[in-house]
Amino acid sequence: MPISELVAVGASLDDRFRCPLGQAAAQVWDCSVTFIRSSASHVFVAEGGMADRRVILRMRPGTQPDAATVLRRSAWAAAAFKDAEAAVAGPVASRAGSFVEHVDGYLVTALEAVEGEVRDSDDLDEQSAWTWGRLLADLHARGQRVDHSDAATLGTTNATSSQAALPRTPDVYGLLHGDPEIDNLVWTGTQAAFVDFDDVHHGWYAADVAFALRDWAPPASAPDLAKPIPAAFLDGYRQRRPFTDQERSWLPPLARIAAEHTLARLQPVLAEPGSDEWPAWAHALQQRVRTKAEELRRALS
Repeated sequence: MPISELVAVGASLDDRFRCPLGQAAAQVWDCSVTFIRSSASHVFVAEGGMADRRVILRMRPGTQPDAATVLRRSAWAAAAFKDAEAAVAGPVASRAGSFVEHVDGYLVTALEAVEGEVRDSDDLDEQSAWTWGRLLADLHARGQRVDHSDAATLGTTNATSSQAALPRTPDVYGLLHGDPEIDNLVWTGTQAAFVDFDDVHHGWYAADVAFALRDWAPPASAPDLAKPIPAAFLDGYRQRRPFTDQERSWLPPLARIAAEHTLARLQPVLAEPGSDEWPAWAHALQQRVRTKAEELRRALS
């Protein structure tokens, strides 16, 4: 989302981290909400209502061209993987029975709240990496059971000419999470569940592996699978489905494709001029995005 959108919502929060936008959406799910964070979506945690379940509300401005498609696809994927008994947070319907609602110019969806913690790459040990890899492989395996007949429009991996000949057989190609990095898992002790299916699409399973491990890779390059965390991740992954030497050889080009996609998605943020009225955190965020974009440009040149 544009940084100005993040600033606007941040400025509307009161001292209890509540705001008119969140409360309007909460009414549709019969609950009250508290703001958590903003990134690609505004995220609120809801208490009460809906049989006293805790849920997570996620919303995007309806002015974004793909907001409705992304959230409908995300809700469909969460429901489909949940039905396939994968370790995911399932969607929660509104009081009207819909997984996606329009509220005051925003698209809103809800997920089950998974009680636990979010970790980042600096917090990870080898046992957690092993579990993460196994859970991703399990997601891939269970995705093969999913009925796509009622799916929202799903995209596919954008392959360059050099990847056009890669096989698209079910053993290597299927339904991907799309953003399976460690911060899209919620941990409860030694167990975890995937959240955030906004980037779900069809592609090569190796692409999810490359994306998951990009913190252990140079920009636009494959991860170093000899390092302890990637090695443990891949060992866990192979407990649930094979990851062949052939798939391993695809990691460099698939990592490059992912970097090109990431750079393209940064363009709307890069195009937005800053404002002297922005708080310091917004200027710092804008600079981090610019630095990341320049890093990717250099790696892709």
